Amino acid sequence: MGLDKNELPTDAHVPTQGQVARFSKTKNSADGPQLSKTQKLKLDVGTPNLASQWNREANRLLRKHFQAHYSTGIRVDNTELADAFKTHFKTVRENYLKGTAEQTETHIQDEADKKALRAEKTRLKTLLEQRVTAAEIYAALDPKLRKIISTIQTLPKEAMSEDEADHRSGSARYVVKKLEWRADDIDAFVGILDDLHKSTRFEANGSATRGKFPRARIRNTARPPVVTAGPSGLPSNFYDTEWVDSLPDLDRRALNMQGPLDLSFSPNILRHAARYHHIVDGSQPPLDINDPSLPPISGKSQDGWTGKRAANGKGKSTANGKGKPKGTKRAHTSTQAKR
Repeated sequence: MGLDKNELPTDAHVPTQGQVARFSKTKNSADGPQLSKTQKLKLDVGTPNLASQWNREANRLLRKHFQAHYSTGIRVDNTELADAFKTHFKTVRENYLKGTAEQTETHIQDEADKKALRAEKTRLKTLLEQRVTAAEIYAALDPKLRKIISTIQTLPKEAMSEDEADHRSGSARYVVKKLEWRADDIDAFVGILDDLHKSTRFEANGSATRGKFPRARIRNTARPPVVTAGPSGLPSNFYDTEWVDSLPDLDRRALNMQGPLDLSFSPNILRHAARYHHIVDGSQPPLDINDPSLPPISGKSQDGWTGKRAANGKGKSTANGKGKPKGTKRAHTSTQAKR
């Protein structure tokens, strides 16, 4: 079959099923196996049937070739040749199946890896969109958010932390992978946006709206950070200072860091977000508006904040009475604890 030592036969070394079927039908030698100086013998090892039309013809050609080139005038018993061919056929078939299985396993793994990568990219894109939506909804209540919306909208998905599933609690939770290049303040900042987005999934009475709930993302500071290249062109305070200082001068200049961006939230937004920080699924209600664990109120009273979800699912926050945000997508804020 023209194989090197230890080389496993592949589909290139065996006839196609169409060739086998055509030869079985026509019985024409031109359609069957060939054995010459330019053509290597192909065995129908895709079937365990040694007595197939193709394999019988291959057996005949092999015996003829052996007697013409290796018998040196000594007649060799056809039975011995047939037994040798049978043994050879079994070996080739076993190796073929082994090689096919390995190729199949590799293909399956490759496809699984590609699928996982596509899913990861989709998750990061969705995560970024959710954070932009949260900022847009609450920009009406916190002028600072208006200034950062354009920056958030242009963030590359690589600036979002990936996560991995953790099923040890009995339900799927996702542990966030800390990015080595990203500043801790960004983790806190995007965590608050996540809480604000989470709040859009609740009605004014504290009940969750219908639909798939945002995945529960848990930050575990005990896990080592993920070493990866940081995207360029971000505000300087998005980057971890120790990481930046560790870079060679050329790499540091290539980051093209922009001016720092104010990442602070108003106290009222922080208090509202904190009501939703503990929630991992729709079965958990937000904290009461007057819960003593919430950060202090600043300025106007926060009584009556609802974050009621707008009918179109992308509601706009408006003031309701004395500084009370009228129903929109439930906005949730979180405390300044790192997310």
